[in-house]
Order: sequence, then C-alpha cells, then structure tokens
Amino acid sequence: MSNESTSNLFHALCTDGSPAELQRRVLKYAAATKDNTLLIRLAGLGNLDPEVEVALSKRGEAEVLMAWACRPGRTTEDLVARFSTEKRATLLAELAARTDLPADVYNELAKHSSASVATALLVNVSAPLEARKKAAERAVTTVRDSYSASYNVRSMFADLPQEVRDHAIMFAKSPAQIVGLVGVISPNVVGNAAERVIELLKSDVAGWNVRTALDTVWNALDIIGRKELQTRLLSLNDTTVFTSNAQQIINEFASRSLSDPIQDAIDALGVETDPDTIRALYKQVSSASYHSRKEALAAAAGNPNTPFEILVEDVRWFDEALAEALTKRSDFTIESAKLFLDARVGLDIFETFASVVDAEEMLRYACADSVHLPYWVDNTKVIQSNPVLALEIYPISKVFDHPAVAELARNLVIERLGDDDKRWETFNGLASEWSSGLSGLLDAVDQLI
Repeated sequence: MSNESTSNLFHALCTDGSPAELQRRVLKYAAATKDNTLLIRLAGLGNLDPEVEVALSKRGEAEVLMAWACRPGRTTEDLVARFSTEKRATLLAELAARTDLPADVYNELAKHSSASVATALLVNVSAPLEARKKAAERAVTTVRDSYSASYNVRSMFADLPQEVRDHAIMFAKSPAQIVGLVGVISPNVVGNAAERVIELLKSDVAGWNVRTALDTVWNALDIIGRKELQTRLLSLNDTTVFTSNAQQIINEFASRSLSDPIQDAIDALGVETDPDTIRALYKQVSSASYHSRKEALAAAAGNPNTPFEILVEDVRWFDEALAEALTKRSDFTIESAKLFLDARVGLDIFETFASVVDAEEMLRYACADSVHLPYWVDNTKVIQSNPVLALEIYPISKVFDHPAVAELARNLVIERLGDDDKRWETFNGLASEWSSGLSGLLDAVDQLI
C-alpha cells in the first residue's frame, strides 16, 4: 500500500465514534508522518479520548494546538493555563501572530520574554491594546545598536497605536532606541524620553550617542519643556556623582540657550513677509548643517514672499516636491523658471516647471548656450513628443550629437539642399559661423539663393 493510500485509510478511520484504541493508533501514525491535517481532524472528534487530548495539547504545531484549543467547552482559563507553561518561543510566536485567540490568551503571551513573541504580538491588530503595550516593553529592546538602529526602531513603531508608542519609551535601554522613538511619541511624553537619557547618564553611559539622544529629545521639546529639562539636569548634582563625560553633557544642556537661532531662522523663513528680512534669514542659515539648510530651503520655497534668486544657489538640493511648491506660487513665471535653468537644474525639475509654463520656450532658453547644452534635452517630453522641434532649437554644432534627431537632420538637409551645388556652397559658408538651429540655417540659405 502506498503512503498516500495509508494516509487516506487513517483519515477514513478517524471519525466521530472511533474507539479510544483506534484514536491512539491514528495519533501515533499522524505524529510519525507529521500529518498535521490528520492531527487536526483527530482533535475535532466529539468523543476524543482524554489521553489523546493531553497528547494533542502538547504538540508543537500551532495549527494543531489551535484545533485542540477550539474544542467545544474549552475555557479561557484552560488556554491560559496551557500557554502559561509553554516554553517554546517559536510556537508561541506563531500563536501570537494569530487573529482568533481570546484576549486573555494574548495577555498571557505578552508576558513571555521571547523577542519573537513580543514582535509578533506588537503588530497583531487583533491583540488587545494592553497586550501590545506589554509586548512593546520587550520589543523595543530587541533592536541592537547599529548605524541604522534608530531608523529600525522608528520603522517598528511608526504605524502602531499612539498608546503603544508612548508606553515603549519608558523601556528603551539605548540611545538609538530613544532617538528612534522620539520621532513617533506624543509631545506630552517627550519628558519620559529625557528621563531615559538621564538614567543612561546615571549608569555611566555617557558617550557621543547619549549626547545625540539628549539633543534629539531637546529638539523635540518646546521652550517650557526645555526649561523643565534644564531644571531637572541641575537638580541631579544634588543627589548623584557623575563621571566627567556625563557631567560635561549635563553642564552643556543645563546652560544651553532655550531657543536655537538656526531653527528660529528656519521657522521664520516660512512666514516672513519682508523680502529683505528673508534674504538675511536665509544667509544666516547658509553656514548651518546640511539638514538645516535643506529644511531652510523647503521653508523658503514654500513662502510666497521669498525672492526666487536667493534659492538659485541651492538648486543642487532641489527635488520635485520643492519645485512643485515653487510652481504653486502666483508669481512663478517663465522668467522665474529661467533663473533656475541658468543654475543647471535636472530633468525632473525642468519637467515640473514645464507643467505650468511654456515648455517649448523653456527648452529654447536651455538650448541657447551652444557650449553647455543640457545633457537631458533628448529626454524631455517636448522633444519626445515632437523631435522635429530639435532641428529648430538645438545649436547646429550639437544636432548630430543626439541620435534621436540626427537622422531627421540628415533627411532635412538632403531635402532642402538637394543636388544644388550653389545651395551646398552657401550652406558650407554659413555653417561654420552659425550658432542656432539647423532649420534657421536652411532658411538663411533659401534667402540668399
């Protein structure tokens, strides 16, 4: 008899009313062949033998265990008692990811110390809030220090309920974990993040990362929160003796100005109405960090009172979102676009501008410099949709450098000059000094003949 036939036989034997001895034979066969489907069928028998039931309750397959758990008459107390003694993290993690458990079982699973159980439960939307909060206490500590640790923490918690995020901050144990959570917790619990950093300082963990964590917390606090933090830091010296490194960090933040001139300037750039003041604010930020300059650029670009010319020097940091913000201004014109074309914007910025102003005129302007023709001109929507236009606006010295229009150019020259020696001589004489389009050159030949 084949294995399949044997399996079919045991499935047929496993029916309600099967005697206990037969059930034990089915259990032995199913366990030996790892036939989970048969084990699940066995668990559903109405007259399940107590000895077989105990054996099924100890199985390590989540689906089999759930079949046992779902038997009629099974109480939540039975399930909690069973899972509270389970030590296999892999099995518990599978259960924690299920969506059909009673709330008390999720709460029991949340008590387990396994990282895999905690992370599975953390993201399970079917688990009660309290169970997910409990899981967060363990899950946040599973992210180990690395270059991307704070990003990994933020990604882990970003889409979770706010209560879960806010609860987790009190259990963060490293600077990176704290930094990652500060970006996703409520403003009213940022003070808890500060307390976690202070605990690191007290435990002699006072390296560069701790300073970064405290700086992140500081930036997330409002003026009142910063003042309270300074008071808290100053009070520490009355009760705690710190290492020199920790004391240096405490002294720095305790005496720090409550407001950041660079951040104040960035905030003002978004709302200031006087162009000269905007120029001064933008200049103030020009020596700041890359991140601050990018933030200042975005704030200034979104302010309808910002003179376009002050943004040109930072065109290398433009992206489509920033370019789109500029195009939404009522005073954005073709002349505004030309300012940025002069600064050598890329294709994505050109196309964003071209969506609101005359794309053909912009391209003509971009191609006016016969020496520095933009590398992306062939890929513009204008040329892609009307390649013949290139013959008119590309400098003649560049026409044959671009495969997309070279064949069109050759055909046009042959068509317009034909086999006429005089036309070819005139063409040759003009071409050496001609700096604009091929079409214009051929028109000039016509006029001279």
